[in-house]
Amino acid sequence: MATLGDRSLPVTWTAEVSSAAPAPKLSDATAAKIMQSMAASRSESTLKAYASAWRRFDQWCEVGGHTALPAHPATVAAYLVEAAETLGDNGERAYAPATMSKWVASIAHIHRSGGYISPTDHEAVRSTL
Repeated sequence: MATLGDRSLPVTWTAEVSSAAPAPKLSDATAAKIMQSMAASRSESTLKAYASAWRRFDQWCEVGGHTALPAHPATVAAYLVEAAETLGDNGERAYAPATMSKWVASIAHIHRSGGYISPTDHEAVRSTL
């Protein structure tokens, strides 16, 4: 049983979400090509949207005392559940599922770009969407 703050979660978490093989030796030219490919893989507008969504998640983590990078899957799931429960002035959900999916894409992108395993692939996160 995992905990988030003072709440118990009915999910088994491991200390290590996953492990990766050691990095291979690459030539400088190959490494540069990989970096260029990564930079070109997202449009400028997508990267701006990801940056905005990441700032929101990072601020939420800071206020709640959570680690944003690398984030634990339970942290991301809690973020999404809280957002899903947020109601607007009209009593309806404040955030559309598409907005939350963009947030998840941003969190995944920042983690993967930083060399971390994305917590968004965990079933606890996927089941909150």
